[in-house]
Amino acid sequence: MSLKGNAAYLMMLSEIQVETYVAEGGVKCPHCGSPEIEASNQIFNEAGIFFDCACLTCLRTWKEHYELAGITPTEEGDERVHGTSN
Repeated sequence: MSLKGNAAYLMMLSEIQVETYVAEGGVKCPHCGSPEIEASNQIFNEAGIFFDCACLTCLRTWKEHYELAGITPTEEGDERVHGTSN
């Protein structure tokens, strides 16, 4: 997850808070630590996948950003695209 260049986000959270949130898998609010969080409004584009997130305890919001890190074939040696006959 890349947060560089997102100055507004980094101003609301310390770098340690961001690193902790990412390291723990994004399962607790980065502001108050509550596990009562939800994600909505998925946006998919060439830059990645984005979610609007909110804490149901402290009511703060943030965005998560996911980037493609790699792929794994679904079957050993099968590199065909689904729906093709080659």
